[in-house]
Amino acid sequence: MIDQFDDLLKLANEQALKQHLFLVYTIAELPEDSTEEQRREFEQGHGGALVPAASVDKRASDIKSFADLEHEARQFIPQWDILFVTAMDVMPGHELDEAQIATLMERVVEQIKSGQIGHFVSFDRQGNAVALN
Repeated sequence: MIDQFDDLLKLANEQALKQHLFLVYTIAELPEDSTEEQRREFEQGHGGALVPAASVDKRASDIKSFADLEHEARQFIPQWDILFVTAMDVMPGHELDEAQIATLMERVVEQIKSGQIGHFVSFDRQGNAVALN
């Protein structure tokens, strides 16, 4: 059970194969065609569309904790709302090169933009897992 980012990190580091994490920081925005009710809900902290604002890839073993990751994130994106994470096994001797990482990251970002988020784990700014509808 993953309740917090650090739970995911612990599980990733316990896997037999190294885990490469793809992290996408998103910002909640109100679409221009929103209704008055949607605007009111958004002002109260609900709803909106999650728009990718920054992405990064890391080996799970390179992340010490959510606190360290969040501190690092503040340097390049001070305001974010939801972090989406997915992992990929890395076979021994088959490290991903920059082109492969860029292609995979593009695919991850496009999935989030299109709302295909079922296979991602999502977290709030405190590192708590959140379920999104």
